[in-house]
Amino acid sequence: MLVMKREHRLRASAEFKEVYGTGRVYSSSLTAMYVAGGGEGKRIGIVVCKRVGGAVKRNRVRRLFREACRLFLPYMKNGSRVVFVAKAQARNAGFHEVCSSVRNLLERAALLGGCEDERHGGE
Repeated sequence: MLVMKREHRLRASAEFKEVYGTGRVYSSSLTAMYVAGGGEGKRIGIVVCKRVGGAVKRNRVRRLFREACRLFLPYMKNGSRVVFVAKAQARNAGFHEVCSSVRNLLERAALLGGCEDERHGGE
């Protein structure tokens, strides 16, 4: 199993608050995505609230989003900070649905460059 590296993760509460406060919001049926520019590298945070379900459901949803983000990370533009907030509908979603949702939001925010590969959530 591959893991998203520490330098690609948002970890501090202050980082999340900064993205919430200064970023733009994009939304789909499974998630809301907050995007802020600035900084170096690419950093991603994932938030799953209790509306999604108990701890087991929340951890499953978090793993799905983390893996989808890890797949698209090499194609994302540098200098972007992104926070995904899972919605309650995500509890019943499969991996391909999550990948498709993440890809669509990243494309709408113009954060992806050169990701035409079918295995990355393409239709």
